[in-house]
Amino acid sequence: MPSNRERITVYVNEDEKAKIEATAQDVKLSASQFLLNLGVGYPIPSPADFAAWESVRDLLKVNADLARLGNLLKLAVDERPEDDAEFAKLIDSIQTTQADLKRCVLEIREAVKPSRK
Repeated sequence: MPSNRERITVYVNEDEKAKIEATAQDVKLSASQFLLNLGVGYPIPSPADFAAWESVRDLLKVNADLARLGNLLKLAVDERPEDDAEFAKLIDSIQTTQADLKRCVLEIREAVKPSRK
């Protein structure tokens, strides 16, 4: 099926081409999409946003690991160990850490969320 898109040729030197490609790679776009976004005024994503979203993903993975650990500890507590108080403190500590991680994720997400105009 033929495309109805038009092609525009732009002449650049080697340094300019390398800079365009490096910048496009930084914002996770193809060079073509990067130049299109610039040309028509679409927003260019910030590399810092990608780093922030990767941080959110990593924090969510830690949160999931903590949830699994908490579930295993709950099973251990259900088996009535000799020192119930120590297990209760450990579970409380895990829940506190989970809450802190969730708060951090929400703060990061709010900081990088695109504004709606």
